[in-house]
Amino acid sequence: MSKTFKTLAALKRRAHHIKTKSGVTHAEALRLAAVEAGFQTYVHAQRTLPVGSDATAAPIPERRSDRRRLSPFQAEARSRWETAIADPALGRMAETRIWEAPSKVLRILDRVLSQTHNHALLPRSGGLDLLGARRSNEEGCIELQISEGRGHVVRPGALRLETFIDAPAESFFLLDAKPLEPTDIDDDPDASEADRREIRAWRLGRAREEVLELEPGDYVPRSIWDEGRLGFDANGEEIPLPPSARVIVRWLGGKIMIVSAGSLWNGAPGTYDARHERMSPERIRSAIQWALDALEEAA
Repeated sequence: MSKTFKTLAALKRRAHHIKTKSGVTHAEALRLAAVEAGFQTYVHAQRTLPVGSDATAAPIPERRSDRRRLSPFQAEARSRWETAIADPALGRMAETRIWEAPSKVLRILDRVLSQTHNHALLPRSGGLDLLGARRSNEEGCIELQISEGRGHVVRPGALRLETFIDAPAESFFLLDAKPLEPTDIDDDPDASEADRREIRAWRLGRAREEVLELEPGDYVPRSIWDEGRLGFDANGEEIPLPPSARVIVRWLGGKIMIVSAGSLWNGAPGTYDARHERMSPERIRSAIQWALDALEEAA
């Protein structure tokens, strides 16, 4: 019985499955998938089927045919990533692995982040490189480290690793950030209740707030960091910030995607729009596979 594919992207996903299971070449897998769908050849399917939405969501492939076109940093980043996700500490290799216990999530993140050149795509927009993970001063939270002077606090939900068996450097983590209540620390102590509600809604809309941590767990407004002092004493002398003072970003919810710094996803500037939050893990996989297929066809 013929299989029905509504888009070329769906047919390509079937071809990838055939290639993984049988070991045939990419071109032969495309042909077999096309024949399964009732087409004479893959070219016939290509001329008939719409491309599908995966193409618009996919990272734009770099114009390279193999690793010899990678920069030394990209090549090293990909190699480190492949080693990290194959670590026996992560359990048996599988296309999808999920961890939910906060202690396990913390151990795996720290192990992977500390060994790799990675990049984290953040909720709403933007991204940053991560150096490791540790237990937060906030109960039930972890801290994603970017430097000694800054940290990102997350209440961790499930951590998911989607692995591409044939292209492990394109594998990615998704970390669910459970809802975290805003601190309601306000720069203006005389603000009205209506203003406070507006500020709270603004922070929730951004899914983040920045505060200054003077001592472990002791938060004050972020603006104090910019001023560089706690105020003035009775003699008019500046009260300096304690050596432990540092800026903390608290994530109030959302989803964080972590990839290799040498991955296709990280190489596409458009992915900074946090499209990973609007996509299911399966659709992210499909988008990356579309990019891989496009590279292979162009080679």
